[in-house]
Amino acid sequence: MYLNTNRGGLKRIYGKILKRVLLKMAGLDECAQLIVGSAPISEDLLRAFQELGIEIHNAYGLTEAPLLTINRLGSNVIGTVGTPLPETHISTTEDREIIVKGPQLTSGYYNNNQKINITSMKDGLKQEITVI
Repeated sequence: MYLNTNRGGLKRIYGKILKRVLLKMAGLDECAQLIVGSAPISEDLLRAFQELGIEIHNAYGLTEAPLLTINRLGSNVIGTVGTPLPETHISTTEDREIIVKGPQLTSGYYNNNQKINITSMKDGLKQEITVI
């Protein structure tokens, strides 16, 4: 019925009802914002959720620094991972290695006596994945 409706007002009403039904079926009827960060998400999918009234905020982090950047409410830029969290400083080396300084950097792993090698750098901390 919705797809065959040509009248603007009627189609808008059907669209709102359909939107509510779909969101309820997906368990998202009370959701206004989501945060994603495990893998890139399609910009088309982000825009589709925006049209449904759900803002998805991309974020970026590492195992050793769980949350470094995030898109925030009011400044969500699709296609980016946002800006650094407070007290978080991010830069890159000439060979494009990410350098991070912030309170979220881990000093080691749970139940693992090996420490992560963190080397002082002029612009921050260089966290190497290798353990010593």
